[in-house]
Formats: sequence, C-alpha cells, structure tokens
Amino acid sequence: MEVLIVPDHPAESEFEDRKSVFLGHLLPVESEEEAKDFVEKMKKRYGDARHNVWAYRLTDGNFRSSDDGEPSGTGGAPVLDAMVKRGISGCVIVVTRYFGGILLGTGGLVHAYSSAASEALNRAGKAGIYPYVSYTLALDYTQYGRLSRLLEKAGCKEIRPEFAEEVTVKFRVPEEEEEALCREIREAFCGARIPERKGRVYIKFSLPAG
Repeated sequence: MEVLIVPDHPAESEFEDRKSVFLGHLLPVESEEEAKDFVEKMKKRYGDARHNVWAYRLTDGNFRSSDDGEPSGTGGAPVLDAMVKRGISGCVIVVTRYFGGILLGTGGLVHAYSSAASEALNRAGKAGIYPYVSYTLALDYTQYGRLSRLLEKAGCKEIRPEFAEEVTVKFRVPEEEEEALCREIREAFCGARIPERKGRVYIKFSLPAG
C-alpha cells in the first residue's frame, strides 16, 4: 500500500548563528491555497524581519520555494530540501530571519535555514496517510451480511450502515483493493448491486518518532 509521510502537527523552531536569529514555523496543509495563506500570515506577523524565506511541498507532488531576498539558492532551497530528505510532504515551512549584523556567507545561510527547517520538522512528528476510496451501496437486509464479509476481507474502514427500507452502507476501501472489491460485489449480487464511487480520501495514522 502506498504510504505518504506528513507532519503530525504544527511546530516551531529557533536557530541562532552569529547574532542572526532564524525562527521556523511549520504548518501541515492539504492545498496550495492553504500554504500561500500561511506564508502571507507569517509575513504580516514578522513584517519587521529582514527575510521570510519559505517552501511548501504538497502530497500531490506540487512544490514551491522562495529566498525572499536572500542570495539565490541559500534560503528556500535548503528549507525544501529538508522536507525532501525526510520524504515529508503536505506542509509549508516559513523561516524568518532577524539579521544580527554579521554576514554569514552562502554556506552559513544554507546551514542556518536548513537547521531551522529540520528542527521544525523534528518537532512536528510524523504521520502516515494512506489512500482510500469512498463508496456508497444500497442493498436488501438479506444481502448485508454477505457485503460485510467482503468489506472486512478487503480491509475497508469507516463502514457505516444506515437502516431504512434498504440498508445503505458507506465505506472506504484501500485504493489498491478497489478494483478487486468492486468485481467481487458485482459477482456476489449478479450485477444487481453496483457501489457508487464518491472519491479518493486519505486516512491518517500516527507513526513512531525516528
């Protein structure tokens, strides 16, 4: 099963080098809009700072970064690289720099921004998200037991039956089991019961530190 690694929760960090202070802020996000909104929020909060460097990496593979006035490649790229090296996506990191009056050089800047981002990632913990597909299926009461066994066999999650004239079952199937389960349901009920696909979702699980 495909597993994506994301931060478990928001986090902050602080790194100091030769009187320059680097404040890291990490937020788990699901979209580019969320990431951009957080960047703007941090820029307003730390409007008196020399630089607000940022990077985001989404679970769909989309990513962006900005040096925000630092020499090219010394700010946003190290922040993004910290995520890539850990295999973490689904988050945005903003590192704010308060200049201490001493130039750090390109190597010093890369180290500082990387350190602030890495510490924020360490403090955010890790979670795994697994792709599932949501379905709804209506069937007779006499068919419900057979369906339940098929869903259990496929490793479905959040199986919620609603009992009325018929039983309407909402469930989530692991994406890799989707095709096989739908085929088994069609065969079990001779094509008379076809589950309605609602869309792809991710289910989150905490992972051990390390």
